[in-house]
Amino acid sequence: AISEEKLITHALPLTQESFDALEKRNGETKDGIQLVTVMDHAQAQKGKFGEQSLSQALENPHVQAFLGGGEQTEAYLEAHQKVRGNKIYVWHCNDLGDVPVARPLVLYYDILLSGSFSSYGRVPGVRRASVSEPVRAGGAPRKTLEEALRSEFPDLDKERLKSILSRYQ
Repeated sequence: AISEEKLITHALPLTQESFDALEKRNGETKDGIQLVTVMDHAQAQKGKFGEQSLSQALENPHVQAFLGGGEQTEAYLEAHQKVRGNKIYVWHCNDLGDVPVARPLVLYYDILLSGSFSSYGRVPGVRRASVSEPVRAGGAPRKTLEEALRSEFPDLDKERLKSILSRYQ
């Protein structure tokens, strides 16, 4: 696992180049499911958060982005209604400052929040930064994802490393 001491509020360092690669894939779909959604940070801050009706959630761009959009979102909310009722809670926190990072969005089986990498179904959530070098909150240079993986997994096969990195580029 990636050492939590190397993270900023549970977020991985992300270079501007990595973000740009994701931005180029914005809107990419597979089998009707939107795989990549890049949202302007200022716009994301204006989103509706907290408890909301399922009809509100269906129109919420955060919910659409997280659930894959279109029919995928409708199907999820329909299943949610059967299990949890007509309300859903959408949570967001703006606590990363001005550093280029990727934060895994953790899908969890309960409404409890988990801030570790030990939970289920990690999905990278990315915020654009104004600088090209990953840095710590105090300003010291941060490792890239590749450097962090090599540091944590020194015996990682080159092909496996390449495969992992290709998912984020």
